[in-house]
Amino acid sequence: MVARAQAPEIARNGIVNEASNIPLGLADSEIPRGARLTVRGTHFGDRLNPPSVKLITRASAKTLAIVLIDSSTVTVLVPADASLGPASLAVTVNGKSSPPYPVKVVPAQLGIYSQNGKGWGPGRIQNVSGAGRTPNTVDNAATFGQTLALSGTGMGGAKTPAVVIGGKPATVVSARASAEGDEILFQARADTPEGCFVPVQVRNAGPLVSNTVTVAIHNGGGACREPEFFPFAGWPEARIGMVAITRTAMGKPGAQPISDEAAAWFGKLLKLEKLNPYFLLPPPGTCTSQTELWRGGFKPATLPSLLATHAAVEVLRAGDELTIDDGRTVRKLPAFRGTQGVFDRELSDLIGQPDRLLHFLSPAVLHVVGKGGADVGRVGIALNGPMPFEMRGEMGPLHRGQPLRLEWTDMTMARIAIVFANFVDEATGSRGMCYCVGTPGSTGLTIPASALAYFPPGSNGARIALTVAAWPLRPAAFQAAGLDHGLALSVYMQHSSTGPNPSSFRERN
Repeated sequence: MVARAQAPEIARNGIVNEASNIPLGLADSEIPRGARLTVRGTHFGDRLNPPSVKLITRASAKTLAIVLIDSSTVTVLVPADASLGPASLAVTVNGKSSPPYPVKVVPAQLGIYSQNGKGWGPGRIQNVSGAGRTPNTVDNAATFGQTLALSGTGMGGAKTPAVVIGGKPATVVSARASAEGDEILFQARADTPEGCFVPVQVRNAGPLVSNTVTVAIHNGGGACREPEFFPFAGWPEARIGMVAITRTAMGKPGAQPISDEAAAWFGKLLKLEKLNPYFLLPPPGTCTSQTELWRGGFKPATLPSLLATHAAVEVLRAGDELTIDDGRTVRKLPAFRGTQGVFDRELSDLIGQPDRLLHFLSPAVLHVVGKGGADVGRVGIALNGPMPFEMRGEMGPLHRGQPLRLEWTDMTMARIAIVFANFVDEATGSRGMCYCVGTPGSTGLTIPASALAYFPPGSNGARIALTVAAWPLRPAAFQAAGLDHGLALSVYMQHSSTGPNPSSFRERN
């Protein structure tokens, strides 16, 4: 009874397109006609004591149809004829109303549904054939020329939406908007990049491009294949080990502090649909992106560290420490906070002095050895140290909706560039990332404007980190009892950051 007596309240960033989940602060507060919106907050009542949700404009106050409801979330439908322009939403329960939440009604702003319901990763896309429709998955990829069906909401009055797959235009067959959901039928052309996680966006269906989801494309259909240099998403629920030696150069060329680090992780991977977005590597020559609510914390960490975040259903016990021997000195890599399957150690002081005991840049081979533990047997790996490359010009700055050209030298044919930028914007309560892969042998890439469409606008104090990693095309495979796969990496990275504490590369909780 106490909860019912309290007025409902819409949470900060509590209104999102049901499909895209992009915070309204980054979407210019726009809600499209005909869209399904998710409204989150507190004291929303229940099915026996349901709320009403009103869209309030200068001319009227319309009660919105409720599609789904629980005590903290309501899904509503914006009328197809809603008045355009500034408005507000309010939730009422037992005669008590929430403070009005400012929005702006626009004709269209499409959001694409994803399989995980978060607005990123494999899209809710179907392969269409004479036999009917089947879900597009990594085991059931579409082939060139095949018709695909994309599901979304918020297309509104957009008449000519354009679908882009891996940066290449698709052939749009038809587009239909309805209260039950929007659908676009399209075909991948022959120049579309192949891959398990090819990025898909829709343009011309709102002031901004849609969120980005992925689709599996493989010439001839069937199962797509993960690249040899990045096979992780092809190992769902496998017991794996990953060892990484990294050197990171930070700041402007010629005056760069150096961070050397060794890390290792042993665990059982999650199912594909639960892996974090850094596992969903786009094909070479393409970029993907992701945006979501920010709930505190910012770790502009190394790519191996990002891969280890929320990756395992369980950690495998691999002993109390690993050792690294460069032929001159043996260094210990202890279990991180006593967790025997996670090892992490910074090997430099982060103020410009590389560790003088471990000669990463010498031609010496690094020997990584572990005695093993209850789940994983002895580990023995021979690995070359990270070899440097240089950026040509400064990295950034990143600007919302503007392309960014990055160029480098000395990447060599044995490595491929992986670029990742992530941001936290306290002003809008959001965070996100852009994730690109160069082509082997290339000397640069351009991050397209569409991949940065939801990065923070202007210099509003947001924290942005940009890293270019020289990733080995043939990581060193290793075996150990208790593991299905083992992979060792030697990675050199160039890093820059802006915003509060821009010189801090790793912020630990």
